[in-house]
Amino acid sequence: MKIKVIIAFFLLIQSAFGQNLDYKKELVDLAKIYRNFHFRNDPPQDVFNQLKSIKSPNLFLTKEFITELIKPNNDIATKKYLSKPDSVTLKSLYVIRGINWNLHEANHKDNFVIIDSLLDENTNYYEMLSCYYGMIYSAVGNKNKPFDMSNVNFTLWDYNLENDIEKGVFFLESMETFGT
Repeated sequence: MKIKVIIAFFLLIQSAFGQNLDYKKELVDLAKIYRNFHFRNDPPQDVFNQLKSIKSPNLFLTKEFITELIKPNNDIATKKYLSKPDSVTLKSLYVIRGINWNLHEANHKDNFVIIDSLLDENTNYYEMLSCYYGMIYSAVGNKNKPFDMSNVNFTLWDYNLENDIEKGVFFLESMETFGT
């Protein structure tokens, strides 16, 4: 009986480690897709197939967000995406942005070191929220041509923003794009 418990415990640990490694690999995959297609490049169909292959349940909303973000003339400035997501999605996108920045460095670090560092970091919640809205507004400005937001009515109380600081983050991130 003891051996069965030990084996079950060992298998449980192996399973958890394998899932964690898959999660990290999928974060890198998402970051590379983001890096290649968040600016002006239009993704080919195989990129969307690659996105569909990402299976981590913790990355479901992140994958959906990145999928919309990289599309030309996307719908990223709709209530669905302008509404504040859960903290797991915010943290995942914060990590993806960090990997993206790392990939732009001439002597970039190992992506898994970056992931571990950012996941272990006690990141300020508003910094993650700023990252989220910064990614949205950057995509709006870069992917939607012609750039015309005249039909969008930003209604702050519709976006699950809980306080004036969150509303301020939303506003300031939008001004970085729209103010120019």
